[in-house]
Amino acid sequence: MSLPAASAKRWGITRRAAGEGEESASAHAAAPFIPIPSNLTASVESASGIRLSWNAVTGAIGYKVYYAFTLDGDYGLAAEVNGTSYTHTGRTKGQQYFYKVASLSGGTEGGMSAAVSVIIAIPATPADLTVEPLSQTSLKVSWSPRAGRKVVFRV
Repeated sequence: MSLPAASAKRWGITRRAAGEGEESASAHAAAPFIPIPSNLTASVESASGIRLSWNAVTGAIGYKVYYAFTLDGDYGLAAEVNGTSYTHTGRTKGQQYFYKVASLSGGTEGGMSAAVSVIIAIPATPADLTVEPLSQTSLKVSWSPRAGRKVVFRV
């Protein structure tokens, strides 16, 4: 299989005979173009886990997942994986995380994907919280529902 000219970098070595200026030997090798993963998405999976997924890259043998605390920050390696998803655990509520993914092929790493960001939200506190004694051993706890989303409170 040959790669289109736009998808390979050419590297070459040329040797010239002393004083003659004519090429006497040359060698060229093409470094393969490794596609960048597309459609990277991030979602909150748990109170401390962020789930990432992306489209598979043809010919990739794995992927490197990188994260940072700012969009233009220093991206550190979160994991090297074989599949097209990864859950980054041990994350902090309220902290914004930025992620990029690069594909791996034949020991070479391709460019990084566009960044996505996600924040594990700090749960809202109950609104209009009331506590009413029912007896010496029981209480009635109630609050107003949060509009637009389901929130579960543990009592």
